Amino acid sequence: MLITFFDSLVWRSKKSLDFQDWKTVFKLKELGRQYEDEGIKVLDLIKSKMNTNRLSTNTNKQTIDLDYLQKEIDKLPSRPSNLKSIDGRIHIKSLNIFKGFGGRRNTIKVKLQDSNGLVIKKFDFLSKCGESLLATHKDVRRWLENHKPIKFEGKICFIKEDNDNSLYK
Repeated sequence: MLITFFDSLVWRSKKSLDFQDWKTVFKLKELGRQYEDEGIKVLDLIKSKMNTNRLSTNTNKQTIDLDYLQKEIDKLPSRPSNLKSIDGRIHIKSLNIFKGFGGRRNTIKVKLQDSNGLVIKKFDFLSKCGESLLATHKDVRRWLENHKPIKFEGKICFIKEDNDNSLYK
């Protein structure tokens, strides 16, 4: 396995710290933590301290409480896995969907609404919404679930699930 190979190497740079972070991310993803709010938060914190963000010459780096981060990392693997195999398919417990192309992720219809409730645009798929917003379908799902405001064509909008199928008939 790749991790075993890299573990056998002698590291003489800060890249060893990035590799340790990468192993932690790999472990958390094996448990499906990237689908949970706490996991997303921890993964984002880990990402923010990797690569050039770790360099002393980087003036844009965030200050991260490493003790807090380690406590959060230690908590996540102690819980049961967020993934479960059912009939050969991977079920994501926290989202109650199956992982893969046939799941709800690809069939959810969304709309962009301004703060007054006016529908600005409708999308058949999260990925299509993401293309318009220059984002991934995972970003769109996160914004949808967390009710985060976004900017679209100069307006503050919200992504809402579209249960009105009149556009799609």
